[in-house]
Amino acid sequence: MNDSYLILGVAKNADKKTIRTAYRTLAKLHHPDQNSGNEEKFHQIKLAYEALTTNRHIENRNPRPPRNRKVNDNNNSTNKEISVTLTIELSDLVKGATRRLTLPNGQELEVCIPKGHNPDHKLQLKKQGKNDCNIVIELLLRPDPSIDLQGRNLIMYLEIPLWEMRKGGSHNIVLFGQELQLTIPPLSSPGKTLLIKGKGLAKNANFPAGDLLLTLTAKPNADMKIILEQFSRAFIHSAELRQQHLRSGARSALTTR
Repeated sequence: MNDSYLILGVAKNADKKTIRTAYRTLAKLHHPDQNSGNEEKFHQIKLAYEALTTNRHIENRNPRPPRNRKVNDNNNSTNKEISVTLTIELSDLVKGATRRLTLPNGQELEVCIPKGHNPDHKLQLKKQGKNDCNIVIELLLRPDPSIDLQGRNLIMYLEIPLWEMRKGGSHNIVLFGQELQLTIPPLSSPGKTLLIKGKGLAKNANFPAGDLLLTLTAKPNADMKIILEQFSRAFIHSAELRQQHLRSGARSALTTR
């Protein structure tokens, strides 16, 4: 656990927002798709974030009897209820999915995760297995390095060249297998957030559809970097020639005297 705090560079008493911000910054910096990416470092950062968020989620729950099973005795009849956790991906909530779950007694079940389900709401399966147990499933959301979930809204960062940001126009992205066409307003700047209505978690019987929020960031331009490096070298060379010329002029003046 201590190593996880160290890897993310946060204090042990850091809140969830601080941990998430540190994770997103480091994950973006070391992502294998980046020029400066490091796959091994990226994997360590992801595991550290999962360790901190998962353990905090467990620690913040109200104390209760043994986690995987509780037996309630009501009116002299025994009703068994098994409480378990299931780790899922964000795509499971966006598109819906079926996941296999293994109970403490070794029994395996197919769990249907409805499209647009709120991860804070537990799933319940009635009368499962030989003992007709009720299964209560708490969902743990695995962190995604490229997209976050806040409420029912999806939060993303879109990296595009600065010139394209200033020019504006249409831009296509792929979100969980679905292609979306965005309109970037002219003269946009890094940090501007675009709101795409209804493209968060889908509407279901209990909740409205969420939105997609895209924050623009400037993508480094390789050609511009080369130009700046060439300009820097030329400027330094020019300054050196000027210094040589001044020293030569000073020596000539002394000789004349």
